[in-house]
Amino acid sequence: RIIWALMLVFLSYPVSWFFAFWWVLIIPFETAHPLIKTATEFLEKLISWPRLVGQAIIQGESTFPNPLA
Repeated sequence: RIIWALMLVFLSYPVSWFFAFWWVLIIPFETAHPLIKTATEFLEKLISWPRLVGQAIIQGESTFPNPLA
């Protein structure tokens, strides 16, 4: 569980913070074009990745969660 927690802190949090910035910037323009809507949905998966990692830690899963699944 310690390795999972380290991966949460040093991998999934920084990735989600980086993409959250871009998601906040483009979310107001989501209705302007279908491609922007697709991009915001993709970014939202990456932003919520720490939740999946936290669930994996609590449930004791043996595989690292894929944010794109």
